[in-house]
This record gives sequence, structure tokens and C-alpha cells, in this order.
Amino acid sequence: MPAWTGSAAGTASNTMVYRGSTAVLPTVTISRTCFPWMASCMALHTGTTIGTRAARRGPASHGITQTHAFQAYEGKLWAGTWPQGYVLRWEDGAWTNTGRLGIPEGEYKEINEINNMIVYNGKLYAGVIPKAQVWRYETDGHWTLMNNLASRPDYAVEEAASWCRVPTMTTFQGRLFAGTGSCISRATDVDADDTLGRVLATELGQVVSHDRDIGADWTHVAAIRQGKELQLFVNGECVATSQAPKGHSFDLRNALPLTIGAGPQGVFAGCIAGLRLYDGALSAEQVKTLAST
Repeated sequence: MPAWTGSAAGTASNTMVYRGSTAVLPTVTISRTCFPWMASCMALHTGTTIGTRAARRGPASHGITQTHAFQAYEGKLWAGTWPQGYVLRWEDGAWTNTGRLGIPEGEYKEINEINNMIVYNGKLYAGVIPKAQVWRYETDGHWTLMNNLASRPDYAVEEAASWCRVPTMTTFQGRLFAGTGSCISRATDVDADDTLGRVLATELGQVVSHDRDIGADWTHVAAIRQGKELQLFVNGECVATSQAPKGHSFDLRNALPLTIGAGPQGVFAGCIAGLRLYDGALSAEQVKTLAST
């Protein structure tokens, strides 16, 4: 068995790499450090607290007691919280509240928890307790409810064992995957409709992806749109295709600037050369010829 090393951070709910350093979500605080735990020179500082148990940064108290998920999106660090279900964004040395997800304020006591966040097809998605909801960020204060993925006939807001959640999400083969579960994950927590303990998938928009490591060598990549089909080529070979849903077509015309090597989660860490744009779809033979030259 490989050896694991670590350092103290209370109860660590989630970890990720943000701007080259390890970011950790303990139960209450958010810390950004260079391992082991020490003050960082950028953005966040060890022990920066967004809850109620220590001095808070920013103009107002968010009243948060736990943090369970975070994600990098649009070049910023985003954090999901309990019990209000706020999603916060770190910018200009403070936390901005981008919205509340789950049960509306005032409907019952605060029991909203952001379980997981992921970026898919350029949009930020979040899974939420207690109704296993998936929400999509549009603008600050505006999130769209996409679906409730699980339910229980004995659901009651005052009974935590009856709550449902979306503890994990990922992307694969151009689709968004989400896992469902009960709040406390007991074997006895089953539902008549069989919605718990399931992995569900959907495609939102049209996506084509290559889910393999392309290595450190120079790689020729070509993306082609022809009619309602997207094609992705790696080193001259077609590795993935995607068809628009029946009855749908996507108009990509817009006034936004074209960016190469920059996306909603960050920038490409590598070198790009020989960039070409064509006013028309290349054939598979043409792509193979280009990849070999």
C-alpha cells in the first residue's frame, strides 16, 4: 500500500488545486496554502473564515457554519455552503454571494447544503440537499433549477434521514453525470421509485470530448462542425462525435470575442502552434493529411 502524508486542517470536506496551490475546505474555514499549512501570498490566507465562528472578511456576515464544495470558474474560486445554500465567489479580497439554492428563504429553517459543483459545457452546476436538486448558474442572483434527481415518500423537512442529495458529479464523453444518495447514506434508506444510489447522465447543449491523457508530446487536435454533427480528431484520428438532439440545431453566432486556450475554468498550460480556422468543414482525409505534416 502506498504511504499517505498530510497536515492538520480540522475536518477537510473538499480539496482542489487553485492557481497552483492546494486549496482545502475544512468544515468552517477556507484555507489556501503551500503544503504544509502556511500563509499563502495570493488571494486567500490560511484561516480565512466565511462563517460565524471567527472574524469574517467582507462587508457582511454570511452566517455560514459549514463548507462542503468548491470549484474554479471564470478564473475565480467558488465555495458552496451550509445551512443557507449560498454559493460564494472569492474576488477582490472578499466573498461575493452569488445566490441561494434549495429551499427558499423563510419557507422553513435553514437546511440547504451545496454538496458538489462542476463546470460542464461552459456553465457552473451545483447539487443541493435536501431535495437532490441540480442548479445552473446564469448570473449573480439568478440560478436555474435543472431537476430534482431523487425523492423519498417519507420526505419531511424536520427529518434529516429523509433528505436526498447529489454528492458527486463529473463529465464524461460529452455528458454530465450525477450520483444520488440519502443524506446519511444508510443501507436502509431506500425509496419506492429507486431514485437513490443511482448514477444519472444528461447532455445539455452539444458537447464533444476526448477523455484520455494526450501526453506531453506535440499533439494535433482538430474540431469540426458539419451540419448537426461535431467531430473531434486527435493526431488525425476521429476520437469522438456528437449529434445534435433530434429536432434541435444550435446557432453559434454571437458577439463575444474568440478565445483560444482559455475556458471557463482556466487557461491552457502548454504551447499552441499552427492554429488554423477554416470557412468550411474539412474531411477526415484532409485532417489526417494536416496531422502528418
